[in-house]
Amino acid sequence: MGDFEGVFQTGTVPQYNGASGLLDTLLTFVLGTEVAAEVIATAANVNTTLASFPVAKGRLVVDYTISAVSYQATDDGSGNVVGTLVASGTIDYETGDIVITFTGTPTGDVTADYIYGTPGQDWKQEFKRNTTDNGSPPTEPFGSDCKEVILTSKGISGQEFVCIGIREWEYPAQNAYGWDLNGYTWYNDDMDWNASSADHGMDEYDSDWGHWDKIPTLPLLDDTMTYWFFANRQRIVVIVKNSAQYDQCYLGFGRRFANPSDYHYPLVVFGSLSGNYNYAAHPSMQLGIHDTHYASGWGYPKMCVGPGGIWSRGSGGDYQTTMIMVQPRQNWADDGTIAPSIAGRVMMTPVYLCKRFYDQAYMDLDGVHCVIGTGVQAEDTIRKGMRNSIIFPNVFNTAYHDNVAIEFEEITTTTTTTTTTT
Repeated sequence: MGDFEGVFQTGTVPQYNGASGLLDTLLTFVLGTEVAAEVIATAANVNTTLASFPVAKGRLVVDYTISAVSYQATDDGSGNVVGTLVASGTIDYETGDIVITFTGTPTGDVTADYIYGTPGQDWKQEFKRNTTDNGSPPTEPFGSDCKEVILTSKGISGQEFVCIGIREWEYPAQNAYGWDLNGYTWYNDDMDWNASSADHGMDEYDSDWGHWDKIPTLPLLDDTMTYWFFANRQRIVVIVKNSAQYDQCYLGFGRRFANPSDYHYPLVVFGSLSGNYNYAAHPSMQLGIHDTHYASGWGYPKMCVGPGGIWSRGSGGDYQTTMIMVQPRQNWADDGTIAPSIAGRVMMTPVYLCKRFYDQAYMDLDGVHCVIGTGVQAEDTIRKGMRNSIIFPNVFNTAYHDNVAIEFEEITTTTTTTTTTT
């Protein structure tokens, strides 16, 4: 399973937006702290410890001047600092120790920009602004309390680029609230939140609160909600208890089966709905993380970037040739009920993301398992190997095949050695 570098938080929020809402609570949890222009040497090589750590991989930028020319060096995600006129350089991400030897003598201060935070709490906020439509110029139909953000991370290796987006929306007259969910294969400072509108997303918000579109959403309440956040360096999972049901979203990389050179961007965006609907009005359209595609063509709650760099979706229409499906399917009702073992154990399987008709397996979802068996209870903790996971039902469904488990902690053991003298 590899090293466990995930963080977990649960709690309640009084409403879906605003300073104490779900999005701002998530941002407080996952964002690293950005440091700018920290002086790490003056007219000398660098041999010091950064003021704050652990340091996010791939986020260090060192500025220096040699012979009246300004340069920048960066870390490569593997602990090396590289740049022009850098003879050697290392950074220990855990301790903040940094050593750089230049081929010339710097003049003035050598400074460092970086992000620090526990892995999973070292994401970067590229921007945060009022929710807008895609008009020219864009308008802000939901006022100052609804926000849209783009977040980035450097992935598990520190050498990748993970880019996701969340946008709050509301239609109070219809008791409809939620998040639009997005992902991006690129980012620049002046791009719109809905930069890839040709592929996904609505062109504008209008008076039609049930606006149909091709983007995954997470339906929410403007009321007290219990939440669970799971984050690491490559993905964020959010579970929200809306009244009596558990809505879910997954944003970020999956664990691809191909080499990075063959499949360089395994980005996944999963929600419980698509379009701006309230969670109670359209129960037949709602999905959990491990559901298959929604076949009737109503919505697009799941999408990913395939090995060819093209967005694939979990529904029909124009995307039949690249449609994605999830395995194991949650609707195994015709295969007979699967009971726990004599020891009370249930079956847990990875959640696989496949091309349509299952002729190509892309990835599995990081830290997510399908739980199959009777007697499973919502919010139970279950152990698989050396990991603990929390069980959640598939939205409002509670059959033996309708549960998903999200990893939240590594199990630690203590070995006691006893010496006996004869």
